[in-house]
Amino acid sequence: MQTFSGLEWIKIDVANRFGKDKMLWQERIDWFNFNEHQLDSLADRADKPILYRKALRAYHKALRGEPINHPIALDSTASGIQIMALLMRCETTAKNVNLINTGKREDVYAKVGNTMGESRDTVKKPIMTYMYGSTAQPKAVFGEGTPRLTAFHSALSTELPGAVRCMRIMQKCWKPDATHHEFTAPDGHTAYVPVMVQEKQRIKLGDTSFTHTANVLGKEKKGLSLAANATHLFDGYIVREMIRKADEQGFEILTIHDDFACLPNHVNKMRRNYLDIVIDMAKRPLLVNWYNELNGTNLVDIPQTEIDTFVSQLHDIEYFLS
Repeated sequence: MQTFSGLEWIKIDVANRFGKDKMLWQERIDWFNFNEHQLDSLADRADKPILYRKALRAYHKALRGEPINHPIALDSTASGIQIMALLMRCETTAKNVNLINTGKREDVYAKVGNTMGESRDTVKKPIMTYMYGSTAQPKAVFGEGTPRLTAFHSALSTELPGAVRCMRIMQKCWKPDATHHEFTAPDGHTAYVPVMVQEKQRIKLGDTSFTHTANVLGKEKKGLSLAANATHLFDGYIVREMIRKADEQGFEILTIHDDFACLPNHVNKMRRNYLDIVIDMAKRPLLVNWYNELNGTNLVDIPQTEIDTFVSQLHDIEYFLS
């Protein structure tokens, strides 16, 4: 894993806010250095002009030797799919979400879009929602029973096979007779997810009547929320671990879901912490434990040699947070 100085991380932040977050680290620094003489005049062309100007002010203050309070934010590249890649130890999926180094800063949405002949913007929302169990969004975008929808599913099976399998395994664990699903995170936190169903009742008040709809605790023969709930269970675990490690190391981080931020001089440690968490998760039978807890079965993990091979490829990754 590459490391950079605090000043270089500010340069990267400026480039990110301009819209260069798909470049390699050094390419972002080079872009900053090449345009340094005109960075102020480029502000109106930035993807996030307010944050771009803020980062640029922090850079000028740092150059003058003044203290700054400017956090550098890095976002995990498709966090839900990253988690599913770790749970399944799927090399293909991991490569496409920057958990295995390909020498590039991968963009999973562009990759799937290219595979099926669609734009990144078209496929992003269907991918995000489908991986959490939705079938409606892909149908709405590509059309039910169409060649485009077939191409969508084919592209996912090609580029994200482990994530697709993981999602399907999770969805199959739905209990039609249960009023809740309960499972435990690796650090002992428990998720208790009630099954809420819609109940309608006709209300009559004198000559007026109306239908009242409420969500009440009940049972559903089929549900689509398990993949999202399970993935968010592990997502929350990562956030707690990131905060715990930073606290132990004496610095603070800010988190918004899978977006992590800290002061420039601590970014290397923040990234190292995320990498250590990723490696630890890949070593452990997390999906097996989750599955067995929910179903009371004794599912067995993949062979240790396959786990070791997968884990060995995680140590030199770069763009897991970008």
